[in-house]
Amino acid sequence: MTYKLAFTKSFGRELKKLKKKYPSILKDLDKIAVKLLENPSLGVLVYKNCYKVRVPNFKYE
Repeated sequence: MTYKLAFTKSFGRELKKLKKKYPSILKDLDKIAVKLLENPSLGVLVYKNCYKVRVPNFKYE
């Protein structure tokens, strides 16, 4: 089964703002994407096959 990561337009706008405060946010999103490939149902079920995932800030790693 194939899966798709979808980002909303508002997420894209907010991501631009967050990149200023958290320069490593793209790396953090990559890490979560790898975890989602391993376990597609990771996160909280929102609707049917739609999940939301919180991305922790790995700023201090």
